[in-house]
Amino acid sequence: MLKIAGLILLLFSLGNLSAQEICDNGMDDDGDGLIDLLDNECSCIIKRDIIPNPSFENNSNCTNNGYNNVSNWEVSSGTFFLYSLCDPFSIEGNPPIIPTVPNGQNYIHFYIFNGNTIFNQSINGGLAANTCLADTLYANHTYSLFIKGNHGFCYNLYNSIPSITTIELFGRPLCTPNVIPTNQWFNNVDYLANIDPNWQFLTSDTFSVAPNNWEQFNLVFTPSVDMTSISITGLTNALSTTQDNGYSLFIDDLELFEILIPDTITVNTSGQFCTNNKLAVGNINLTGGTWQWFKDSVALVGETNDSLDLNIYGPGDYSVIYTLNGECQSQNFEVIEDPVIFTDFSFVGNCLNDTLDFNGEAFLTSNPNNVYTITDFSWDFGNGDLSLSEDTTYVYNGPGNYNVSFVAITDVGCSDTTTQTITIHPSPTIDFSISGNCINQGTLFTDLTTIAGTSSIDSIHWNFGDNTFGVDSIENHIYNNIGTYSVQLFAQSDQGCADSLVQTVFVNPNPVVDFSLADTCVFQVVNLNNNSSITSGTISNYEWDFGDNSTSTLFEPNHAFNQAVNYALQLVAISDSACTDTSTLSLTIHPQPVADFTFTSSCFNASFIDASNIASGGINDYAWNFGDMGTASIQNPNHIYTANGNYTVNLQTTSDFGCVHDTSKSINIFNNFTADFILSNSQICSGDCIQFSDSSTAHTSGTYTWAFSDGQTSNLKNPLMCFQNTDEVPLGIDVQYKVETHSGCVDSITYTNYIQVYPRPTAYFTYTPEDPSISNPYLVFQNQSTNAGSFTWNFGDNETSAVVSPSHVYPEIAKEYSVVLTAYDQSANCHATYQTTISIADEILFFIPNAFSPNSGSINNTFQPQFTSGVDIYNFRMQLFNRWGGIVFETQDPNIGWDGQYQNQFVAQAAYVWKIDFTETMSDKKHIYSGYVTLVR
Repeated sequence: MLKIAGLILLLFSLGNLSAQEICDNGMDDDGDGLIDLLDNECSCIIKRDIIPNPSFENNSNCTNNGYNNVSNWEVSSGTFFLYSLCDPFSIEGNPPIIPTVPNGQNYIHFYIFNGNTIFNQSINGGLAANTCLADTLYANHTYSLFIKGNHGFCYNLYNSIPSITTIELFGRPLCTPNVIPTNQWFNNVDYLANIDPNWQFLTSDTFSVAPNNWEQFNLVFTPSVDMTSISITGLTNALSTTQDNGYSLFIDDLELFEILIPDTITVNTSGQFCTNNKLAVGNINLTGGTWQWFKDSVALVGETNDSLDLNIYGPGDYSVIYTLNGECQSQNFEVIEDPVIFTDFSFVGNCLNDTLDFNGEAFLTSNPNNVYTITDFSWDFGNGDLSLSEDTTYVYNGPGNYNVSFVAITDVGCSDTTTQTITIHPSPTIDFSISGNCINQGTLFTDLTTIAGTSSIDSIHWNFGDNTFGVDSIENHIYNNIGTYSVQLFAQSDQGCADSLVQTVFVNPNPVVDFSLADTCVFQVVNLNNNSSITSGTISNYEWDFGDNSTSTLFEPNHAFNQAVNYALQLVAISDSACTDTSTLSLTIHPQPVADFTFTSSCFNASFIDASNIASGGINDYAWNFGDMGTASIQNPNHIYTANGNYTVNLQTTSDFGCVHDTSKSINIFNNFTADFILSNSQICSGDCIQFSDSSTAHTSGTYTWAFSDGQTSNLKNPLMCFQNTDEVPLGIDVQYKVETHSGCVDSITYTNYIQVYPRPTAYFTYTPEDPSISNPYLVFQNQSTNAGSFTWNFGDNETSAVVSPSHVYPEIAKEYSVVLTAYDQSANCHATYQTTISIADEILFFIPNAFSPNSGSINNTFQPQFTSGVDIYNFRMQLFNRWGGIVFETQDPNIGWDGQYQNQFVAQAAYVWKIDFTETMSDKKHIYSGYVTLVR
């Protein structure tokens, strides 16, 4: 009822806009100096002053040591009464436990025991106090009870205090006198329900303030039934089980509110200000309501979503209100400042290739509640390299100016960066070349040291390893002994950056070159004998120069010269230490004869004429090979071949120095050659043709004569001949082929019965009946083919047969079929076909009943003819007449019969005349039929 009255009062206030505070515009609308949530009119809970004596200021008197002197309150359990400040001392006579009171002068005091022995009895439990309410706590309504709480101990009675204290709230549906049983202490298990089953647990809350400090905490509860009495106790399950401990609990200043929306808002914050993603999100298990956000109790106008971007408003005390159907719920939360982090760093060293020490410094200047820590560090050395240590070392691999950054990051992602530009001066890049490392020869040392940027080399110093030194950039040093020497070059820049390089030089002996050779012929390989040597080490490379713009690196290479002149051959030997020696010899290359010849032939005789030559000197020897195992050694020989063929003749010539050359040529001998031929097919059918092709032994040209036993002839080299056979048996053809060359050589060949010409069959057939129909589709075929040995039939309906004269039954439908007969001769090489079309004709097939019984329920209810085939349904008419010649029924649809009615009346039982006329489907012929039908009832 109080809630309804409050709502009526609120609605009444809304009618007076000048006196009504608007809770979401950031203005003092009612002029009371309070804005938005600072004004009680904007609260989401309703104060319910139904708890009597909420600050325990009313008391009956201060007699009896202050026992039971709090008005409207009574003991729910325990052997002790309630205490207030009317009793300034505890029962032990110690000074007051609580020096201050939150509201007024009085409070109530509970003793909480856990295993304490007092008055010769073990006490395990606590006190509880209850009161009757001025009004009802309604079932399923949510309430909030604010209580000021404190706790302490008395040293004579208690040894320790728990770190967490619990206050528990109970309720009863009826306000009846409290029943205190014999065992007046309730313990951690029984609660008040063990004393009085009407008590129902409502809620509890805990707090952990230091002893003797007051704190306000909130008990939120929703009764399941109407309640008119409440009880408060400090009993808690969190108490230690250590013997002889307990504590005193003090409560004061009770305030009861009704929460309009029972569901609680939760606010989750995420992100950080420093990363510009700080966000608050409100959550409630309701839908359809609206949101409004506040900072320091003043509305943030326009912030009506369920989330708030905190980056816009910064740290502070925030509230959010959720309103649904005129009721609301609120939640307060605090947003603290992000940590403020500062960084700095120092470093030692500035030369390239030095190890530089980087020392980072990072600290927090703003760290609310000391909750943030620096967790990560990052170095960027200005060249893409990174490090994740607070202090680190680094070696630059290139000179120049580098922007070095040091970053420190907190555990929530806030960071600070310090950047310094450092200059790395280049160190000299020491390098020098060594040319020559052979004994008694100059070894050239060349300084190749460089330095980057604007720096320069200030000085260099050589140590040659044999107690001699140098300061010039190029030093030519001679070593007099074989051995290993460590050569060091030191260089320093004008910035004081220095470096050095040591290289090893091994002074080696020189090789001794020695080789021999002999004169030879052009295009022939020179015989080289390499006899070079070295006293220590090895000769690793040889460089030959043959004097003809060609070279080799082999030990004893093969080389042929293509010109008959004098050459100067040079050999350079190079040791594995690059020491060299050189020697040169003269070589004479003699010319090679050029073998050549011509020839003539007649029949088997061939004459050969030498045509060889040589640039200088003479040709002493000739060696002939005629390709048929025949040879000769004279300059111009003759040779007789014994067989036709293509022969390779070779002539080898030798000069007076022994240089050799040979050549080969082909000669064709066509005397007494062999005539022959091939043909495309030796077995054909009468009327087919054969391609004849000459395959005689090699010849240039001639005349050709073909003769065949059937009287045909031809003078072509490769004729195409066709042959006929009118007999019933195969015909053999003899072939004779003669070839005569222009040189007079003649040969011929004859084959008897070389070609077989098979007679070609004829295919033909007849069939009966000549006019088959759908009522008689059975046909018998008479095979009248000639010169045939086997047959295949195709009846045109996917059926076949190999019978000589088969029979066949076609489907009983009017259709045309293409019948094909293939006849094969005895060899199955030749065949002929015959094809004709057979038509299965349609027929007129129908039945006309002579009686019917209309409206009898049988299948003979109507009179109509039953047509099976042959009737053109689009040219049909049926009429029925009575005995006087009158038409009682007429139709042009053969599917519609007479049901025995005339003018919608059934006619009398009698005989009726029917007349039918129609056109057949096979032609335009018209048919007329008539008869009698008896109508039976």
